[in-house]
Amino acid sequence: MDGNKDAARHCFNIGNSALQCGNKAKALKFLAKAHRLDPSLGLGTLLSSLREGVEDLSGQDSQAQNEINQSVSGTARACGDSTPNAVASAEQVEIVHRIRKTKDYYEILGLKKDCTAEELRKAYKKISLKVHPDKNSAAGAEEAFKHVSKAFAYLNDESSRAMYDQHGPEDPHKLSRQSNARYRYARSGYAYDDMFDADEIFNSFFFGSENAFHRAQYVRRHNRASATRQAQASRNTDSSPGLLTLLQILPVLALFLISLIPLSKPVYSMEQVAPYQFQYSTKEHQVQFYVKSMDFDKEYPPGSSSRRSVEAKVERDMIEMLGYNCRREMNHRRWYPSLQTPNCDKLQGFYVQ
Repeated sequence: MDGNKDAARHCFNIGNSALQCGNKAKALKFLAKAHRLDPSLGLGTLLSSLREGVEDLSGQDSQAQNEINQSVSGTARACGDSTPNAVASAEQVEIVHRIRKTKDYYEILGLKKDCTAEELRKAYKKISLKVHPDKNSAAGAEEAFKHVSKAFAYLNDESSRAMYDQHGPEDPHKLSRQSNARYRYARSGYAYDDMFDADEIFNSFFFGSENAFHRAQYVRRHNRASATRQAQASRNTDSSPGLLTLLQILPVLALFLISLIPLSKPVYSMEQVAPYQFQYSTKEHQVQFYVKSMDFDKEYPPGSSSRRSVEAKVERDMIEMLGYNCRREMNHRRWYPSLQTPNCDKLQGFYVQ
């Protein structure tokens, strides 16, 4: 989870810089990726606004729209559009040209066929930084970056690397189908399939957990071992049908037993949802909350230590909720100064009372 949050912050910073420079397409790409990795960043409203276009923001008058447009265009001029007009060095042009014309994955990474896993990781780290589009302004840098990421993703897995060593680079798509080398991007993992995302591999490598790739390989090996054990079990089915039946019933029995365990519910809810239907307010700040029973005053008498404890938790929950929403509002306000911040106002009033 921490790896995902680090990658999300990295994508957010890139998207933020792109938005301030007026590059909405790039901003939308990286902010959407940040939102996917860490939904708690609260970028949903901003992403919707970016997709619809600044001029279509709901609830904004013409003056506010002009302020937004001037702000975005002003930051774009301040950035000077330096990225697309930057002059690439001879070394940058040469490495991009070499990678784009090379088909062998080992040659792309500058490695020999007998290289170790650590050498593979070091080579990817070195070359990916040299051809990353944010650092290399040569034409074709993005394509070269994808080639490097694809080569690393393929060779980093033992089974797909063995398949590649056997058949060579002549038809990598066919090899991909044969080896079924598909990874799904999960917590601190990475994705690889025919439509892999080079940026996700890069972010996972540099900003995810340091053992992300090793864990992905472990899962592959573990799955293969599990498949072997299952095959062995299937061969023994005829000799032990009773045991197999018992093993099939156990998960259902376990679920049934778990369902019998009573689960305690919170004393209160901040929203009026079943079974929390009876409204109360805290004594100090009049924060509304809801309870399940009309006997709440009997169970937690007003003025008692138990009642004060419940009301203190309610007010802490309210402060956390307002603080979270306030951070989202201030984050959005960086790009749209005219947006209102009702949760920040409530939070400030909460402390003034």
